[in-house]
Amino acid sequence: MSSNRNYSQLTIKKLFGFAGGRCSMCRTKITLNATENDEAAQIGEIAHIIGSSEDGPRGDGNYPKDKLDDYENLILLCPTCHKKIDKQSNSYPLSKLHTIKSNHEKWVDEQLEVSNLEISSKELDIIIRNISSGDYNPSFSFEEFEHINVSDKINKNDFSSQVKRLLDIGLIKTYEVKSFVTEMDKVDKKFINALKSFFKDKYLELKEKHDDNDEIFLELWEYIQNDSYSFSENAAALSVLCYMFELCEVFEK
Repeated sequence: MSSNRNYSQLTIKKLFGFAGGRCSMCRTKITLNATENDEAAQIGEIAHIIGSSEDGPRGDGNYPKDKLDDYENLILLCPTCHKKIDKQSNSYPLSKLHTIKSNHEKWVDEQLEVSNLEISSKELDIIIRNISSGDYNPSFSFEEFEHINVSDKINKNDFSSQVKRLLDIGLIKTYEVKSFVTEMDKVDKKFINALKSFFKDKYLELKEKHDDNDEIFLELWEYIQNDSYSFSENAAALSVLCYMFELCEVFEK
């Protein structure tokens, strides 16, 4: 990641989430798996489309300085591709980089959509057991939240078009998540309450930290993924999140 920059947490979440944790050019994963001797490591770099300095690659002294670190002017790359676009900046003008970023994010959406259609009980089990194993308070009430239908909830929270797209993908499979959770609840009568407790507690925790509902949604998705950048597990995590979004009376105010 580029150093000495003041990227907002929302900007970072958008870049990594919408890029699927992959380089926007070569599409390689930018997370190194943990080994016997080392922890997992993130090697992705945030690159500027319009250069961060007037004299740098694709620099533009007329571009507002307060917009340089915004999501719209950034692209997520691996170290090699970052060097490539800066060393050969004439071959990577602004329009080309914007197209690369847009095409990559569309590709990620397509991969999530395909993976979502192929979600199995294996992926759901990995995701749901991970989030239901925490120590959450099973006794709570949602009475302080207003219950509204999903489409109204989405509109009320003023999500970005990208997050709305994620919701569209994830909500397709919530019936399968519900079936899985219902079966698990037959074995453990506290199972659904544990999931609800997780979602409510985590939502309220994030609501204290963030004003932007995109940021809350993306951080919840990231948390449920548990550092996975497998499309199958990411899609399962998205469907579980959308099921909880649909089931629980939060994201209302």
